[in-house]
Amino acid sequence: MIVYTPFNDILYKLFSPFYLFLLADTSLVQVPSDKIAFYAYLSQDTPPNLPVSYILKFDTIKLNLGQGYSQGDGIFTVPRSGVYVFTWTIAVSSSGWSVVDIVLNGEVVGAGNAHAPQGLNSGTGVVVVYANVGDHVYIRIHEIGNSVINSNDRGRSSFSGWL
Repeated sequence: MIVYTPFNDILYKLFSPFYLFLLADTSLVQVPSDKIAFYAYLSQDTPPNLPVSYILKFDTIKLNLGQGYSQGDGIFTVPRSGVYVFTWTIAVSSSGWSVVDIVLNGEVVGAGNAHAPQGLNSGTGVVVVYANVGDHVYIRIHEIGNSVINSNDRGRSSFSGWL
């Protein structure tokens, strides 16, 4: 079993958040309870023609330290105030495109798009924001054209964040 030690803390600080992502996907890891990070992805393609403002529900959770992310509604509820990094990737396929927003308490704080004239393509976005306990962060559809949001073994649409 891998146990948290000062050496692990040094590795964490050097490689954060990737260290947590690599370790926390196993059941053998004990991570300090004060760490906050999540990573979730869509288990399958979305239905076609999602409406504007539809909140994407990333239903496969691979990491949820702090238990802030809810797969039921797709919303991350901030468990502790501080500066957070959020990242998302949206995949689309042939002749499809999509624009998504990242929203903090109803205010758009970032946006990104993906366009695939042919084959599969994806777009990734990153924001850094200050968030307070109880704030809500989520990814929603801004526009979508001739497409579904794809998520499969060729490319995952995902949402992640960490303090």
